[in-house]
Amino acid sequence: YVNVGSSCNVCEEEDSRRGTLLRYNLDGSGEEIFAAGLRNSVDFDWQPSTGALYATDNGRDLLGDDYPPCELNLVERGVFYGWPYANGDNRPDPDFGEGNEDKIRNARPPAHDFRAHNAPLGITFLRHPDTPPSLRGAALVALHGSWNRTELDGYQVVSLHWDAEGKITERPFVSGFEKGGDVIGRPVDVAEGPDGDIYISDDYAGAIYRVVLASNARAGGRAASSALTSTKRPAERPVAVSNPLAEFDDATRTALVARGEALFAENACGTCHVASLAGPGIIVKELEGLAAKFTVPSLTGFFLTPQPPMPVFALPEDDRQALAVYLLSKYPN
Repeated sequence: YVNVGSSCNVCEEEDSRRGTLLRYNLDGSGEEIFAAGLRNSVDFDWQPSTGALYATDNGRDLLGDDYPPCELNLVERGVFYGWPYANGDNRPDPDFGEGNEDKIRNARPPAHDFRAHNAPLGITFLRHPDTPPSLRGAALVALHGSWNRTELDGYQVVSLHWDAEGKITERPFVSGFEKGGDVIGRPVDVAEGPDGDIYISDDYAGAIYRVVLASNARAGGRAASSALTSTKRPAERPVAVSNPLAEFDDATRTALVARGEALFAENACGTCHVASLAGPGIIVKELEGLAAKFTVPSLTGFFLTPQPPMPVFALPEDDRQALAVYLLSKYPN
């Protein structure tokens, strides 16, 4: 089984394999579209008690803070799940819903809604016999965190619980990756170790976290708290100074500001940070008070590991410094 995500935010794909779950024979033959209308089902797993296949799915962007929801779908062979014609509980998409009423009517709604833009990625059903009673039969889902949203949301691992009627309840499992708009991590995947310990990958902090079962901690003498192995962590932000540009003479500062302004335009930074330049549906992240948060060196380094949803800027250090000087001169307060 292979997930193939969409090539776009919302569109009608030329390749019918986009936005689907494919299935192959073990030798790679017999390719078939197992299920369609799945915008980006990054991960999937089979529920041990029923054999049912569940997949996460990332909803589209540019329709506001709270719509559409991201999804958990009960995936069955030959079923269509709505994208790009419908979102959430088969509500017509504003761009592609009109004229596709039959497809929407026949689409399967999600088994569970995650909050909009939470970006559910990895999903793992817990199978170990020593799993604590509160987690038996549960699935863990890594929420990578929001992009097109005024206030960040997601950035945690949640557990999903099925009751006797099949209703799904979502509960927090591991949180603390984001607080007050400050992001330190983005969960990607969840794996269950052979002893039942749980491992969580984080592509922002460059880390793998281990959550130790209390029974394992008692048996093996390990600490019951979670452990961390990290290859890199975002650097702590140094305390800003009152005049972050004081180190530059007038001529140097003027040249850096001019170069930084050009880089700001070349990299289309204004489409996310300037309301007059933003496209339809973009949630503008206004720039303000930068001098209270950054120095030139810290902002120069920030571009290498920026907080979501800002992309990494693969610029040489001189260009990153010029961009930092321009921003600190333009938006100090």
